[in-house]
Amino acid sequence: MAGVAECKKRRAFNFSQDELEALVQAVEDRKHVLFGKFSVTVTSQSKDSNWKEVADSVSAVCGMLRTVESTKKKWSSLASDAKIRGVLQRRDQAKTGAVKPLTSLEEKILAVMGQVYTEAKKKKHTGLQEELLELEKEKLLLMREKLNIDKERLQLEKDKFEFMKEYLRNRGNNIFDLSEL
Repeated sequence: MAGVAECKKRRAFNFSQDELEALVQAVEDRKHVLFGKFSVTVTSQSKDSNWKEVADSVSAVCGMLRTVESTKKKWSSLASDAKIRGVLQRRDQAKTGAVKPLTSLEEKILAVMGQVYTEAKKKKHTGLQEELLELEKEKLLLMREKLNIDKERLQLEKDKFEFMKEYLRNRGNNIFDLSEL
């Protein structure tokens, strides 16, 4: 029985607030290498070594050993939670106006994620913006065409009005002669 107790994996201690802040700072310092587009020279080994550096910087804060896996898992969990809180906060702000504000750590995580994922979003939105711009150009052309038609219609009405005015002046304002038109 003693052997079974020794083989059980012990649950790690919760991350302290200082460790969480160190984790967010370390990820922010290495975000382009950890999440950005890699050149051909960056391998998965160097990516893992960067995560090792993150784990080491987190471990140095409280002196408790944090593995690369636990550090990655914690970052993933923090990022996911912060993203959800950010979405809920924006939604509730739009609905009621009164919302529990994000913590400074959540704001920093969202800022790191925003800076990391901005390039991918820009590419997606650029395509949509170009399509929207083309639609707006077509809409502008149609509006100009309609404006030209309206100008022609107005000119025809002016011409008709001038003709009627001249006709009435020549006929002595006899209303029964209007039927001859």
